[in-house]
Amino acid sequence: MEHAAKILLLGKTGVGKSAFINYFLGKQVAKSAAGLPVTMEYFIPYEIEDGSYPIEIYDTKGLEAIGAYEQLNEIITGVKERNQSEDIFNWFHTIFYCVSMANRFEDFEAEFIRTLQQELTQHIHIILTHCDVCEEDTIRRMRERITGLLGGSDQIEIFEVVCTGKKKRNGTIVLPRGREAISGRVFDLLWEDIAYKVSSDYAYTLRNAMVSVADQTLARADGLIDDVVRLKTLFKFLQDELEADEYLDGTITQLEEQMNEDLERVKRETDQRFTRILRPAAQLYASYRGAVTGDFLEEAQLAFDDCLLWTVGEWMDTIDGNALIAKMFPGMAKKGYIDGDDFVSGDDTSVPELLKMIGTGIADLAGLKKNLKRICRDVHSDFIANLPTMAELQKEACQKMIEVMR
Repeated sequence: MEHAAKILLLGKTGVGKSAFINYFLGKQVAKSAAGLPVTMEYFIPYEIEDGSYPIEIYDTKGLEAIGAYEQLNEIITGVKERNQSEDIFNWFHTIFYCVSMANRFEDFEAEFIRTLQQELTQHIHIILTHCDVCEEDTIRRMRERITGLLGGSDQIEIFEVVCTGKKKRNGTIVLPRGREAISGRVFDLLWEDIAYKVSSDYAYTLRNAMVSVADQTLARADGLIDDVVRLKTLFKFLQDELEADEYLDGTITQLEEQMNEDLERVKRETDQRFTRILRPAAQLYASYRGAVTGDFLEEAQLAFDDCLLWTVGEWMDTIDGNALIAKMFPGMAKKGYIDGDDFVSGDDTSVPELLKMIGTGIADLAGLKKNLKRICRDVHSDFIANLPTMAELQKEACQKMIEVMR
């Protein structure tokens, strides 16, 4: 189906994935063969469509302890290939991992799930199958083991199911259960998982774009220093201080404005790109919620406007001239240009005045260029260090997406 929510189903051989598919879809579509890896290739789709919320469940080959990491790599590669699409309906939107209550939850399974979460930036939810074979206390201990091995994440939900009804030896009738709980949460989970993945991609894209702008600005600053700190320009500035002031102020202002414009541009372009990606899924989700609640939205509006509040620091901050000159040219104090911690000419010293002071010490010109570039690199590093982290960007964007749809 072109526009369907896609669920990927994982788990060891014999945990009941095929039985769950048949139970969840309400019809016999998947072959069951307990203990045998019946699904011999990856990502086999089964469809459900009741007129309001189309779903595709993708079965996978049963996971085995031997060869698990080869299977892991194949799954990661396959999911990444689909999830790189700009069409969100090509993605696997959420992932369920089946664990049978008739078996142990093994350490290699926990490692498998943790690696998937890290590599795919997606949550992996747990379905406990065969819940009719044990007591509630056993199920509770299984839940505790799973959450303990997976780091106690509150982003992972655990569902309990009995996929087939039967009569026990003592005459007790066991009825299928669990589908209602999963159906009631599946689209909320899908949206939350989509929001988590998209916001992770968004944070990665936006922060890298901002760092790139900072790098470009540093390159422009280096070019400015190369242009200004040379003999020809120095002598020209010494002849006309007013022209020097106007040139430097204008150039630095232009540098700052260009950086701010570039940052605003990459933020706007990133917002627009991810809004385009999300809107079709938001419309599907809104349609589903309307079918369930009767509260139909004419159009699902989703945008990243103001989802991130960040300020751009000034690159060319006012620097204490005394401390700067003393740090860059300690030899100048011996020549009488610095008296203790103060300039002889006063505390408020312009760049042309600094150049004039260096005019009689041309040997310091190379040092001036080197140190000015070092200062620009320091400011560049400080700027990047003060940017929001990817985790901060991801959290804020994810919260906004979820809040918008609620």
